[in-house]
Amino acid sequence: FMELHQQQMAAIEKAIADADPGALQRTAHTFKGSVANFSAHAAAETAEELVALGRDGKIGGAREAFKKLQDETDKLTKLLAALRRQHGGA
Repeated sequence: FMELHQQQMAAIEKAIADADPGALQRTAHTFKGSVANFSAHAAAETAEELVALGRDGKIGGAREAFKKLQDETDKLTKLLAALRRQHGGA
C-alpha cells in the first residue's frame, strides 16, 4: 500500500481533472479496496462517495471528496509508517 497509494491517488485525481466518471468509478473502487484492507473506514467511505459520483456520472463534488480522501489517506500512511518503524521496518 505504501508504494502504490500515490499512484492510485494520482489516477483518481486525473479522472476528476479529465471529468471522466467511468475512470473515477474504477480508480476509486480500486482504492477503496486497498484502504478497506486496513479497516480505514473513513477513507473507504470517502472512496465509496467517489465511486458513487462516478457511477452516477457526476463529477461535481468530486474535488471536495478527493480532498477529504487525501486527508484520510495521510492519516493512514502516517499510522502505517509509525507501525513499520515500531516493528523494525524501513
